[in-house]
Amino acid sequence: MKRAAFLIAAALLLGAAPAERVSLHFAVSAAGAPVACGAKLPGLGTTRATATPEDLRFYVSDVRLVRADGSEVPVALDDDRAWQAKGVALLSWCADGKSDVHDVVTGTVPAGTYRGVRFAVGVPDALNHADATVADAPLNVTGMYWSWRSGYKFLRLDVRAARENGASPSTWLVHVGSTACTTAPGGAYSCRHPNRPEIALQNYDWHANAIVLDVAKLVAGADLTAHSGGTQCMSDPSDDPDCSPPFAALGLADTSKAQNVFRVR
Repeated sequence: MKRAAFLIAAALLLGAAPAERVSLHFAVSAAGAPVACGAKLPGLGTTRATATPEDLRFYVSDVRLVRADGSEVPVALDDDRAWQAKGVALLSWCADGKSDVHDVVTGTVPAGTYRGVRFAVGVPDALNHADATVADAPLNVTGMYWSWRSGYKFLRLDVRAARENGASPSTWLVHVGSTACTTAPGGAYSCRHPNRPEIALQNYDWHANAIVLDVAKLVAGADLTAHSGGTQCMSDPSDDPDCSPPFAALGLADTSKAQNVFRVR
């Protein structure tokens, strides 16, 4: 809130267009049905399995609104030190099997008319390799951090999928984050696979629309029941054949193909 007040005061002093507060609402669905922690979601993946979400969270950063002429205007995100800080916001519906809903990103932009939205799913490189145990919220969420990769999970989806003939449910996980990272002299990281999806949506009015993540689209090409012990997709192309479809759906496997997971509602 202090940051927002400062931006408005600065704009008035400089004679610029006054700042306008914005709230960007997010939602998750599965083929049109709302998604909630513990809910049974039918018809997912290649076997049309019924799956129950146990974790669904993702970070967004570099949030921009788009004018009618195509120019981008960065959204100055509020620093609430709970869900937003340093230009990064955490969105959550389910955390470690418990309902934990936070579905809005707030900030300020110059007053105006906007027709689109763009953002990155993930944490910027400059913050991605911080120590989560001492970082400010929301970068202190250890459930969204890979200690063994020294980086954040940009998007986390964990589900339990029912299997046929009374077999034990299968656990299917997809965790998206940067991989093949190395450190240069001075401690700077460089990642061969940034895995930070760039989302661009048109016909978006923050007053009236929501940004929807479609879980059914994300897992459409994967078999959630392929393995009795489950499938763990940890952003490595060699994890499992059923790990490729989510990355393709996010536009990461082939950069010439647009993502189809996020849409405007």
